[in-house]
Amino acid sequence: MPRKTIKERNQKVTDTDSNVNRVRNILDNLIGNENPDDLMLELLDVIPESGKIPQSGKYYIFVYNPKTPNIRYDQNPLVAVTDIFSWGFRGINFHWEKV
Repeated sequence: MPRKTIKERNQKVTDTDSNVNRVRNILDNLIGNENPDDLMLELLDVIPESGKIPQSGKYYIFVYNPKTPNIRYDQNPLVAVTDIFSWGFRGINFHWEKV
């Protein structure tokens, strides 16, 4: 087996490279007036479903349909999970505006 050149050894694939990043194609095709629901469906098509229990320090997208009536909510949150509890989790929603 031939040895790799120095250039080949220094080329590391990163998560932002188009051949690894699952959402790169969606990002590259954004024009700015996409319907949020359609965009969420595209993301859900390329990102595989993970387990039901989130992990602290990870990022998650999901469709949220609240049980409580008449509350303000984000139906398609992008959340960085910070804490896990027996009742659920706490995190930072990157879509939510500052209050």
